[in-house]
Amino acid sequence: TTAPTTSTGTTSSTSYAVKSGDTLTAIGAKYGVSVANLKTWNNLTSDTIYVNQALTIKGGTTSVGTTAPTTSTGTTSSTSYAVKSGDTLSAIGAKYGVSVANLKTWNNLTSDTIYVNQALTIKGGTTSVGTTAPTTSTGTTSTTSSTSYAVKSGDTLTAISAKYGVSVANLKTWNNLTSDAIYVNQALTIKGGTITVGTPTPTPTSTPTPTTSSTSYAVKSGDTLSAIGAKYGVSVADLKTWNNLTSDTIYVNQALTIKGGTITVGTTAPTPTPTPTSIASVNTTSSTSYAVKSGDTLTGISAKYGVSVASLKIANNLTSDTIYVGQKLIIKTTNTVPNATITTIATNSNVHVVVSGDSLWDIAQKYSMSVSELKAANYLKSDVIFVGQSLIIK
Repeated sequence: TTAPTTSTGTTSSTSYAVKSGDTLTAIGAKYGVSVANLKTWNNLTSDTIYVNQALTIKGGTTSVGTTAPTTSTGTTSSTSYAVKSGDTLSAIGAKYGVSVANLKTWNNLTSDTIYVNQALTIKGGTTSVGTTAPTTSTGTTSTTSSTSYAVKSGDTLTAISAKYGVSVANLKTWNNLTSDAIYVNQALTIKGGTITVGTPTPTPTSTPTPTTSSTSYAVKSGDTLSAIGAKYGVSVADLKTWNNLTSDTIYVNQALTIKGGTITVGTTAPTPTPTPTSIASVNTTSSTSYAVKSGDTLTGISAKYGVSVASLKIANNLTSDTIYVGQKLIIKTTNTVPNATITTIATNSNVHVVVSGDSLWDIAQKYSMSVSELKAANYLKSDVIFVGQSLIIK
C-alpha cells in the first residue's frame, strides 16, 4: 500500500535573447512579470541590457501530483504611447515586441506615417492568470516637457503648430493668447511628449505671458512715419519693421500695422477710481484744414489764424516757405478753456497737457523729474510728444 503523494510546486524557467530596441519594461510586459523580478533573476543592478544578452524568465508554478483544476482567463493589456520626434512604427514595434502590422491594425493606420504626440494603442500578449496576489499600486503621474520657441519674421501660429505637431488652439492656451497675432522674438511655450514619472512634482505657478495688440492704420494725405509714430507713441524704426518698409516713403490709403502696448494677462490690479478736479483753465488744441488760394503766403495765413509760420511748417512737414494753390494745410490752434474740470486717476500722479513749444526736458524740469522717469511713467519709446497729449506726472 502506497501513501498518498503530496504535491510540490516547481517553477519553469525560460531563456530570452535580448533584441535591438528591447527594454526590461517591454520584456516584463511581454512575459507578464515585473522589472524587479527580471533584475533579481538575472543579478542586474541597473536597467541596462544589451543585444543578445540571455535573460532568465521564470514562469508560473506547476503542481506535480494531484492538481486541482485551475481556471485560466485570457486577458490582454493595452498601453497608450505618445509618439516622439524621430519615432517610426518599426522602432515602436521593436520597443514593445509587437509587429508593425499589428500596430497599424490597432490604430486604423493605412500607411506607416505617424506624427509627434499622436496617441498609439499598443496591445500586449495574452497572459493566463489564476489566483492573483494583491498588487500594490504605484501612482504615476504624466508630466509634459516644454520647449521655448522664439518667433521669427514671417512666422504664424499655423506654421509653428505644423512644425511641432501641435494644434493652434493648444499654442494659444499654453501662451495665454487671445488672438492669432504674434511678434518677432516673442517667446512661445510649446509642450512636447508625455513622460511618466513616479512621485508627482508640484506644478509651478504659470507666469503671465505678455501679448501684443495690433491696429491697422490707413495713411492719410500729409501723413509721415514720424507723425504717425508720434500719434501712437511708437518709433519710426518699429513702424518700418512691422510693415517691412525699407524707406520712409508711404502713400495715401496704405494700411500700416501698428502694435500697441504690452498687456499682461494674469491677475489684474484693482482699477483706481477717477476723480474730477477743477482747475482755473486748460489749453486745448484744434486742427483746421485750409486750401491755399492764389496770392496766399505762409505769413498771411499764419496771421489770419493767429499762429506762427514755424508751427505751420511743422504741422505740415514743410521745409521751405513755398506753397501752391489748392494745397491742403493743417492749421493747429490753441484755445484756453476757463474754469475747466479734468478727470484724473486717484493715484500719486498729476496730468500735464502738452502745449505748443513743450519738450520732455522742459516738462521734466518743471515737475522736478528726469526725462527717463517721465518717459517711463508714460510708456514713451522716443522723445516725440504732440500738442494736446496728456502726460502722467508722478
